[in-house]
Amino acid sequence: MRGLTVLVFLIGAIAPALDAQLVIAANRDVVFANPTPIGNAFVSCRLWYPATAPVVAAPVATPPAGGGPAVVFLHGYALNGLAYDRIGIWLAQRGYVAVMMNTGVFNWNEQRDDGIALHAVLAAEAQSASSWLFGNVDPSRMAVAGHSMGGANTFRVLAQNPGYVTGVGFATWDGLGWQTTTGPQVQTPLLLLHGRGDTVVMWPSSSAWFANTPAFTGVKTLYVLDTNCRHDNIANLLPAFTPTDLQVFERCATVATRWLDRWLKNDASGLDEVVGAGPGSDPQLDTHDVRVADPELWTDVPLTVGATVTLNTLAEPGPSAIWAAATPASVPTPYGLLELELSVAVPLLVGAPGTDRRLFTAIPIPNDPNLVGVPISLQSIGLGVDAAFHLSPALHLTIN
Repeated sequence: MRGLTVLVFLIGAIAPALDAQLVIAANRDVVFANPTPIGNAFVSCRLWYPATAPVVAAPVATPPAGGGPAVVFLHGYALNGLAYDRIGIWLAQRGYVAVMMNTGVFNWNEQRDDGIALHAVLAAEAQSASSWLFGNVDPSRMAVAGHSMGGANTFRVLAQNPGYVTGVGFATWDGLGWQTTTGPQVQTPLLLLHGRGDTVVMWPSSSAWFANTPAFTGVKTLYVLDTNCRHDNIANLLPAFTPTDLQVFERCATVATRWLDRWLKNDASGLDEVVGAGPGSDPQLDTHDVRVADPELWTDVPLTVGATVTLNTLAEPGPSAIWAAATPASVPTPYGLLELELSVAVPLLVGAPGTDRRLFTAIPIPNDPNLVGVPISLQSIGLGVDAAFHLSPALHLTIN
């Protein structure tokens, strides 16, 4: 089994990668004791994580202060976490601890319960000096994701959310009427990925989950690829035998990772691949839908002298604006926390997002070395799905 694991790692490591800064990934199989009253007494998982060497059970690479982000991944029916090594590798290479759960192979309620319990289990492990996860996971930066049955259980876990920040569903199964009974209870940002080529779980299943989650927070997105995207290659369950299979997986994995970057790493620039310029240039995209509870703001590239930066805000159709100020602030308002000093703020863009919910403008930064090190704060305001105005989180940046 260990030889197979290393082989799978090598397959993942040599696959084309779209990210410039990848880290080494390694794995270990762990059976966690579950002290909570829900789920199995012991939960078997395979963990992929940033490591010091590409060998089984290698030491964990030095995590950020406070621990790094983690993703609990729920498998499809009749499978287990070992079938999703390629997703685990992808996430670990990009700085995530990927917890691929093995339990609940044929039992969706068991999988749901263990998915709920794992949040507390991992939080306890991260805080226990005797655990190899000690200091390596930040319990406040954990997401839950899943494929097929695991996608449906992602929503069922979030309906009883123990603390996950966001959820991602790959080819999400429609369940047993769960969309209408469970969907309305989910209150996190949500990403649903599917393909029109899926003949196991048809793509309208994800569309129904999207439609039946009115209490979501932040943003929810439905991202449906064309007929080349199937139930297997969306999660790279089998080795990518064709370039198209690999393209499908890499696109889905990239969109999912950029989404996770926003909610677990506070890197909003990743939204460009999910709801910004990325979907518009994606030849594989078939259907794309976005809803916004709270506006978002991001830049496509860092602020650099001589560069042209695209500022993007995401909001429901209606009046919206992006403002800038040299001085930050922290003022509670009826619209959210104002993080700019309003007396010195200037509008950079005033307009109205269309049906894609995106409003953007290109800002050229003068090629003046005197601007290097100058701080700038950006914030947008726009409508949410409640038809009320909301402030976005601010960006506090420094010109390079």
